[in-house]
Amino acid sequence: MKKQWLLIGSISFLIIVALIFVQFLAFHEVRADTLGWQFHDPFFNWLPRMDVSIPIFSITYGSL
Repeated sequence: MKKQWLLIGSISFLIIVALIFVQFLAFHEVRADTLGWQFHDPFFNWLPRMDVSIPIFSITYGSL
């Protein structure tokens, strides 16, 4: 009986957190698009720019 309540509580908590997260994402995307906000990370300026889509694709689907 105690395990059932734990399962129901855990699933309820995850659903509530997911719904709040979806609302936050909707709010943030609209705000970021209208303000033109960008994240400026100085570390990324040091990294060379290169296309890594093929290696990422290979690792992702190769692991399946």
